[in-house]
Amino acid sequence: MRDKFLVCSYVEGKGFLVVSELSAEGAVKTQEEIEREIAGDDSAEYLFVQDKTGELDFSVEANGLPVYREGEDGELALVYEGRNRIIGVIDEVIGSKLLYKVIDAYGKASVKELSFDEIARDNYLIMPFIGDSGKYRSFLDKIEERRRVISENPKYFEEEARSRLVGQDCAVYTEERQGAEFVTVVRSFNPCGSGVCKLSNRVNHVFIELGSFISAGIRVLDLSECSCLTRFILTKVSVVISESPITIIFNEGYHAGLDARIHVEGANIRFIGLSSVKELNIENSHIEGISALRVTTGSRVHGEVRIKNSTGFNQLKIDLSENEGKEALAYICGVDANEIEIIGSGQGIGETHCVTGLKVAKCKELTRLKVSGVGVCSLQEITRSFCDLPKLVSFSLYAHKLNFTVSQYARQEVFNLTLGSTALRELILSAEYTTRGAKWLKVGYDRRVALSLPDSLREFVVPMDLTDECLNLLALTSSYKGLFMDGDKLTLDLGDVDNPDVYPILVSSGGKANFRVPSCVDKIVDTSVYSCDLKFRLFLHSRTEVADSVVEEVVRCD
Repeated sequence: MRDKFLVCSYVEGKGFLVVSELSAEGAVKTQEEIEREIAGDDSAEYLFVQDKTGELDFSVEANGLPVYREGEDGELALVYEGRNRIIGVIDEVIGSKLLYKVIDAYGKASVKELSFDEIARDNYLIMPFIGDSGKYRSFLDKIEERRRVISENPKYFEEEARSRLVGQDCAVYTEERQGAEFVTVVRSFNPCGSGVCKLSNRVNHVFIELGSFISAGIRVLDLSECSCLTRFILTKVSVVISESPITIIFNEGYHAGLDARIHVEGANIRFIGLSSVKELNIENSHIEGISALRVTTGSRVHGEVRIKNSTGFNQLKIDLSENEGKEALAYICGVDANEIEIIGSGQGIGETHCVTGLKVAKCKELTRLKVSGVGVCSLQEITRSFCDLPKLVSFSLYAHKLNFTVSQYARQEVFNLTLGSTALRELILSAEYTTRGAKWLKVGYDRRVALSLPDSLREFVVPMDLTDECLNLLALTSSYKGLFMDGDKLTLDLGDVDNPDVYPILVSSGGKANFRVPSCVDKIVDTSVYSCDLKFRLFLHSRTEVADSVVEEVVRCD
């Protein structure tokens, strides 16, 4: 196999002086010889003769070559310098920098540690890399980014030096190649004396665990000047919420297309300027500053928001619409928001072979819930996806299609549209198209609720005179179908109850979940069989009869 040759210089009247990459033995070849070799089947590869578009260019200027003149004694004398050239990247980080194959302005080849800023500042000529055009283009893009930033700020290097001197920026930067990208990354910090760390705009990716803030003494992470930031990943797993919050500042103008992925548990964070995420997973945390989020997605990452058992929210708007045609998920459970709005991406709720992508449950303070941008939505999934909302006053759902069909096995069931609320007064179900169910379909709602429903579905939905006691009972089963007809008697199954912390009708006694029986219950029958769980069947009439097997687990209301 023929060696690859690297151009070092040009000799007037003769041609190119080339050096073997392996042996470093010198040789002079004319332009005609090089062209002849390139045209042959057994041609050598010359790094200097192919530009970004694949066109050949043998000019001295295009290749940044120094020019020499051969004297009578055969010695070469420099006529004028060329440019410093990078002819390859070694994907190995030394300290915080990558290694590069370099030919300097005099034609001498070497390996150097260089930063992206040094390459941009010193105006290195980037030669095409043999065999990896993608790598070459990515590197060109990165250097062009740094040249743009430097040109836009004439005092860039002075400000960087000052920031390091006064400790304003305590981040540890490394320069890497990640996949097809050349990036500047922050994964850790040096000790911070002021408590405030303001990152340089040269950073592209931030991958940090929240504990590194605390260990470095950082209370505020300022990303407001990071115009080149494209990815932000924050993680923390803890069972203890810190007393004072960590503040993270974004610049919405810079970060509109930011790939942000946040996964925290037991965190106390104040966000400023965070407007979009790809993934948001929050649990057992106190979070401030998140009120409206766009959820974006990539080729491999689907948009996802999960917020569970967390505080700090008042109004919350989740916009999944940019994910149209792709999977997107919003799961909100146990948050303290008063109002929630979710804009879907056209995904269905309860479609065949489709996992429900929208859910709001166990939000004790929620009074208004609006859901739009839904594809096909089934009756069953409305009650399963939006449930255990005791203070909900207004609920609206806007879907492409409402599916009010159930199987014949559900002919004894009575679906209720309380959503677990004892305060519901407005219920809007809107759709462009509807699917009607069989005649046995029965859907009940509280007569006090102002109901808006497509005309084609009204015959299946009837108002019910529900007392507050009945609403409390229905609330316990809001996440599944519990009402059904037993002969001519309306009955309620209490099984698989998982919301005793939401409703006071269940009390704890002796380590057991006991049921406080309201006066509207006529009879209670044990249906637990072999299970020790709370599973009763309630007959909703005037007087109360309790099966002997459940006497000890039932507490009568006054």
